[in-house]
Amino acid sequence: MRNRKWMICLASALVLCGCGKKEEEAPVPSAQAAETPAVSTEPAVNTPDAPVPETPEPEPELITLEEFRESNEAVTGTDLFGVHILELNSGDKHIYGQLYLPTEDKESYPLVIISHGIQGSYYDLVDQAGKCVDAGMAAYIFDYCGGSTYSRSSGDISDMSILTECDDLEFVLNELWQYAFMDRENTYLMGESQGGMVSALLAAERPQDIAGMVLLYPAFNIPDMAREVYVEGQIPEELYAFNVPVGHRYFTDAMYMDAYESIRGY
Repeated sequence: MRNRKWMICLASALVLCGCGKKEEEAPVPSAQAAETPAVSTEPAVNTPDAPVPETPEPEPELITLEEFRESNEAVTGTDLFGVHILELNSGDKHIYGQLYLPTEDKESYPLVIISHGIQGSYYDLVDQAGKCVDAGMAAYIFDYCGGSTYSRSSGDISDMSILTECDDLEFVLNELWQYAFMDRENTYLMGESQGGMVSALLAAERPQDIAGMVLLYPAFNIPDMAREVYVEGQIPEELYAFNVPVGHRYFTDAMYMDAYESIRGY
């Protein structure tokens, strides 16, 4: 009996001890742990670098009148003007020409570029250039690439067309504007026959750059002639235009051209 009472007292004491024990609290994460970002398991993605803006190429320095006279003496002329050989080159393109320039030094001269016709030459334009330089203008005469069977410029007449001559004339214009003494505000085009048509086409493409034109019997009839003589797809490789041997391209380029519509831009 005594043992039973003792066991009951011991059990009660154990129960009372269990009631007095505090429950363990969950650990509070530290501030450092809370601020640590989660680590992503996704594969890293490379962000493309921002495009670097291109640096514009500096414009080439223009050639002054003094520099030109020192490096290019006149081969002929008078007391009022000199004739300078001025050949223009770019890659395979080579253009032979002559610049008529007044001997009187000025800051700039009005510029006229004179174009010959098919099977023509710079030599056909000497009189026109002389009249222009007498009026105080700079005048440039040249041979078109393949412009004749005896052209002093590069190219063959079998590869020549109105469009190739338009490219040549624009090249000449851009090259002459590299000289500081050429008046860009007073640049003119003059041309005879096919050279007149080519001049008009370029002026229509760049009306803001051409102050005026002088067209001597411009050959605006070339496209009509091409359509009358040949049918599309039946143009031979070797043929003649104005009794001049030309290539297939001469008529192909002209056939799809509307001369009067093309020059409306000027």
